[in-house]
Formats: sequence, C-alpha cells, structure tokens
Amino acid sequence: MDSQLLTFVTVVEKKSFSLAARELHLTQPAVTAQIHSMEKHYGVKLFNRDNKYVRLTPAGQKLYEYARQIINLYNHAYADIKELGGIIHGRLSVGATYTIVEYILPQIIGFFKTEYPEV
Repeated sequence: MDSQLLTFVTVVEKKSFSLAARELHLTQPAVTAQIHSMEKHYGVKLFNRDNKYVRLTPAGQKLYEYARQIINLYNHAYADIKELGGIIHGRLSVGATYTIVEYILPQIIGFFKTEYPEV
C-alpha cells in the first residue's frame, strides 16, 4: 500500500502529525516530509495547521475520501487474495469461564494456532 496515503489518513484521523508519527512508528519530521511531498505533488495545501491540531482544507477533504476508499479496496483485495491462497487470517476473540480458560483453552488455542498461524 502507498505509505504516503496511509500517513495522510493517519494524520487526518489523529488530527496531529506527532500522534500519527507515533502510531506509524515514524519520526514526526518523516511524517511532515511525506505530507509536504504530497502537497507538492498535488500543488495544493492539504492541511491548515495551528499550534495544536491540523484541519483539512477542501482539497485535503476530497483526498481523504478517496484515500479511505483506496485503503479499503487494498484491504479487501489483500483478504481475497489470502483467501484464494487458502490462508485464513485475522483476529479471533474468545470468551470463556475461568475454569475453561485455565485448563482447556490453552490446548485448544495451541492446536488452533498450529492450524491457522495467520490468525
């Protein structure tokens, strides 16, 4: 996936360059450089910045709408391709009583993890 789009969307959703950097495990200057590169590419400002938060410009809002669609399509394509390859992946949440959690579930989870390592 395009890292600039992911960075852009994260800045929008966190409303902060530094919080986006923390989320993406990048430095704040790296995030800023990616956004500046995008602004230069499109020839428009994407954000209005103040001391504490960033807000989208109209162009930034339009790009955000498309970026969310692109990221969703990428995630769906990734899941479909994994499924075609016979690989099951994702997250599994399990709720159980204390006794089951302590005595039965560890063995079941062990078998499950062996069979479905991507989950």
